[in-house]
Formats: sequence, C-alpha cells, structure tokens
Amino acid sequence: MQASTSLDYWQCMIFSDSTIKKLWTLLDERIGQVSASASCSDKTTRTFTKAKDLIDYENSASKRIQSVDIKARSSIDKRASINIGSSFFASVSVSIEADEQVVSRLRADIDEILEGAKAWYAYASWIRLDALVWIVGTLSSAVVLVAGVSRSDSPASFGRAFGFAAIGVSMGVGLIVTALWLEKIKGRMFPAVTFAIGQGAERHRTFENLRWVVIVGGTLSVVTSIAIALFFGG
Repeated sequence: MQASTSLDYWQCMIFSDSTIKKLWTLLDERIGQVSASASCSDKTTRTFTKAKDLIDYENSASKRIQSVDIKARSSIDKRASINIGSSFFASVSVSIEADEQVVSRLRADIDEILEGAKAWYAYASWIRLDALVWIVGTLSSAVVLVAGVSRSDSPASFGRAFGFAAIGVSMGVGLIVTALWLEKIKGRMFPAVTFAIGQGAERHRTFENLRWVVIVGGTLSVVTSIAIALFFGG
C-alpha cells in the first residue's frame, strides 16, 4: 500500500558532516539515488551527487551554505526529500512517498537522526523577542497616554493631543528598530540551522564559546545583582 507523510521540525539544529552522511546513507538505502542542492551566500546554488562532495565543501564565510535540499528517488512511486533551512516556518521539512512500511520505518529513523542534531538551545527559535518588545511597548504607550490624559482637569487640547501623538509615533519607530535589532542578534547567536562542515565547523565553535560567555556572564550578573539587593536591602 502506498503512503506519504510530511513533517516539519521547528527546533534549532546543528548539521555536522556525520549527521549529513547519516541522512544521505539512509535515503540511499531506503529510497534510491540521492542528490543535494545547496543555496549559498554568494547567490549560487551548488549541486552534489555524492555525500563526500557535500561534506568536503569548503563552506567559506563568503560562500557559506544557507540551506540544503536532499532528495532521493528510485521510481515514480518512491521518493523522499529533506529540506534543511529552506523554509521560513520550519528548520527542517521532511517529505516521504513510498510503500507504507518504508514510510513508517524511514520516518522513525530520520526522526531519530534529527533528534540527535538538536542544539542545546533547540527551543530558542520559539522565543519571539520582537513580539515581546511589541507587547511591552504597547502596554507602556497605553500607560503613558492614560496617565497624561488623567492628569488634565479639562479635555486635552489640540497641542496636548499632538504631543501625545508625536510620542506615540516616536515610540512606534523605536519599537520597530529595537525589534528588528533583537531578532537579528538572536538569529546570529541562536541560528535555526547551522552547517558545521568545512570552515563552518570553526565558525560554529567560535559562536558556541560566545554563547556560553553571554549566557553564563548574564546569569552571574543577574544572580549577583539579586544577592546584592537582598544583602543590602535586608
């Protein structure tokens, strides 16, 4: 019996040469001929017909891999694809079409491999700093406006209303800039997909050390502040 399935993974993942080789070998054994296309930062799409060629790719900063589509096909009724980093809504998208038993086993094995590829900050992509900024900013704006109007014994004049409108616009622009900046920083510090192959492996190690410095340093700073506040406050 023919069957098909589609899966989306939202967690942050790190793809090393061993992970890519496991996925490639699995598709080759269960489906058939495998090929991959990599979209790179130099606006070039590179095609690979062997896992070794993809793993040995230099992956320099100027030509770094941004997304990879791995596809396998043996016949018109047996195919599979693993799209890594190419979807805006998911880190990895998997599609399988084959015999029901093949689909079931392949799905479970791919899931197991991707489970091992999850980063320790796997759920960081779920944190929407831009949404948090908007919520806090909207509440703050509402408080400012309500407080300003409530302090007036008479209806707000045109000049007062214009002043509040200017403040609102300024806060809105500030919120947009802040939200975009925070999301960009988060994307750099906690990328949804990391290709730790070639020079990308060294870049990954560098950012990994930086992440620990930021997190550990930030945690110590907060704990120290709380301890000082409790000590002197008591």
